[in-house]
Amino acid sequence: MQWTESPAGAASRASARRRRHLGALLAAVALAAAAVVLAGSYERRSASAELRLATRHRLDIFALSLRNAVERVGFLPFTVAQHSEVRALLRNPADAALATRVDGYLRAITDASGAAVTYVMDRDGLTLASSNAGTPESFVARNFSFRPYFEEAARGGTGRFYGVGALTGQPGYFISQSVQDAGGAVVGVTAVKLSLDGIEKSWRDAADVVLLFDRHDVAFLASRTEWKLSARRAPDSATLAYLDRTRQYARKRFEPLPLRPAGAGFVRDVAGQSYLVEEIALPELGWRMQLLTATRPIEEAVVLARIATASGFGMLYAGAWALRQRRRRNEERRAAQAELEQKVVERTAELSAANLALQAEIVERRRTERELRDAQQELVQAAKLALLGQMAAGITHELNQPLSALDATAAAAQKFVAQGRADKLDSALCSVRALVYRLGKITGQLRAFSRKSGGQPQAVPLATAIANALFLIRQGSPRNDAEIVLPPIDENLRVIFDPIRLEQVLVNLLRNALDATAQRADARIEFMLQEDDERLRLALRDNGPGLCPQALAAVFEPFFTTKPAGEGLGLGLAISQSIAREYDAQLNAANACEGGAVFTLNLRLASD
Repeated sequence: MQWTESPAGAASRASARRRRHLGALLAAVALAAAAVVLAGSYERRSASAELRLATRHRLDIFALSLRNAVERVGFLPFTVAQHSEVRALLRNPADAALATRVDGYLRAITDASGAAVTYVMDRDGLTLASSNAGTPESFVARNFSFRPYFEEAARGGTGRFYGVGALTGQPGYFISQSVQDAGGAVVGVTAVKLSLDGIEKSWRDAADVVLLFDRHDVAFLASRTEWKLSARRAPDSATLAYLDRTRQYARKRFEPLPLRPAGAGFVRDVAGQSYLVEEIALPELGWRMQLLTATRPIEEAVVLARIATASGFGMLYAGAWALRQRRRRNEERRAAQAELEQKVVERTAELSAANLALQAEIVERRRTERELRDAQQELVQAAKLALLGQMAAGITHELNQPLSALDATAAAAQKFVAQGRADKLDSALCSVRALVYRLGKITGQLRAFSRKSGGQPQAVPLATAIANALFLIRQGSPRNDAEIVLPPIDENLRVIFDPIRLEQVLVNLLRNALDATAQRADARIEFMLQEDDERLRLALRDNGPGLCPQALAAVFEPFFTTKPAGEGLGLGLAISQSIAREYDAQLNAANACEGGAVFTLNLRLASD
């Protein structure tokens, strides 16, 4: 007797099968969702760490530029305090002629340093002389004894203070120095005001948000104007009283910054924008700098990681579903379709492997790009440090002789004082001033070269640029015995360029020529000029070994160098060519017919 399944039993088995399939589907969806969440979490941690490292690096650069701007004029109050006429004015404040001379001296030193104002106060805070004397905003006869920087210097030390000018209403950074008599008593105070508006303006061009806080947590500088003079926390009554007494910011209310915490190391503004926060202390200035970087790259990386993971699972599940459907439809022809089903399985596996390989390749390329950027930055920094080291050694050697002479002359002056020989003392002091002038001329050249250039094209005297480059190369190169031939150059011959960048190009060309002729006892470097309509060709020829065809083809490529390992980065000529193109000039290299290399700089002449 043949047994036949009842309709109720078949329906029950079909229902059980559907429940199993539904359970498997839900489990697969849960697994895929968990994988997507885990992939996003991992990518968030990875992208956050990468963004934090980059933000910290940019923050260090911002802090370094701020320190350099402040310390560039930090020596001025001490220098002014040592000036003989400044001390004489503090002893005789009623001497109008002497005050006029001191005004002129302060004006000259202020213009040379790039400071805003330099001034001298007596021990009661009354200004006796100022670099802005004779202007509507003159500090002369103004009393600044209420300022903290005066109070600190009046106690015999150095004062530092950032605030809004009580007279001009313009903010600035004040540095002060006490002036003491022979007995150590404070007889006056010298001060300099430095404007940080240029620094703040440069921050506004950056994509990040830069905030600079004082010790009261007031953001006195900010790349976003609407956040300036906001407070990280509400000032207490004592702080408000101090700010009001010193007139530091010329206001009585400080709104809180429109930021709220959004997790460890993150904040969010009122518009919902999330930022990663990095902070650095500037203890020598009493400030803290904060850099806020938008977290959009993190969110984009998380979305990409989740999409990639979901796509992988989707492709895998799609393949499995396609296989199952095919098997159901072709159950009666399973043997005939076995090869086709195997191909589907293999194709699904290949797609999954390709997807995983693609993800691995993306991660590897990102890592390689980061390593390349880091390596390039380290090489550029190494080149800068090497150049600074060479110049420092040369300048130290150049300054040694006048410093030794100063020491000997000062010792002789002491003896003349003891002997009461006023005539000899005056002669010795004249010698000291001459030596100081010589020192100032040497350091002035280096300071002018190192000063950050504005980059604007202008008419540059060619003779001056070449003279400055020769001076710098003699200080920074250990090879100073090469014969340098320079043709007569008209003082009125001018080219369109930036003076500092033109000197930088000439220094790079001279350094290469000196390196090329380092092994020759008869080393010779020759400048050649040729005018052609509105252009000027300035050629620099050496009698070194010249350039081989391979070197000649790649001489302007970044990081290409013919020097031994460790003696050059191969950036000088690449940077020089880039600078030349910026000012409508061309820099070419060739071999001279009589031997050696020739570098030609084709410049645009300035019209009269």
